[in-house]
Amino acid sequence: MTLRDEATGECLWRADPFPRDWREREIPAILPARVLRSDRAVVREVRFVSNASRVDDLTVEQEVVLASRGGGGSSKGDAGGVEPPAPGSSEPSPPSSSPPSVLLERWTFDFGFVPAGEVQTWTSRVAAATREAEMLDPATASGRVVVKTAFKDSGEVFDRCECRIFYEG
Repeated sequence: MTLRDEATGECLWRADPFPRDWREREIPAILPARVLRSDRAVVREVRFVSNASRVDDLTVEQEVVLASRGGGGSSKGDAGGVEPPAPGSSEPSPPSSSPPSVLLERWTFDFGFVPAGEVQTWTSRVAAATREAEMLDPATASGRVVVKTAFKDSGEVFDRCECRIFYEG
């Protein structure tokens, strides 16, 4: 996965390769705080290989949630209310509780038929908030934003991924 500044094309963040155990646990991602300060938009590119079987009607649904202070927001290995992982580590420490979270955004992407074993590239544009008041403060949001992704074939979930976002800089 890659995030780029739309105006300059500059790579702001890259996770390549994505962790192998992404299905079993929440994945922490440390992004530069300027991702939230972009004037226009960020372009997100995801490359993936479909598995051994074809997907007849691929839909990807994403929810972006903000966990309350102290945790929550995730259903896998919840990392709410913790510090980002130490350099060289990808494991945040577990929280003590899971208070409720608030849905910030929900996106649905329809791709249709995906042949077995094919490399796919998914590019989407994430626009900046229209007013400064709508944009989250990186210090407040760090460790509290969780992106939940569900992969569906003809409406049935066949895979899930959760990523907790930490902002630095």
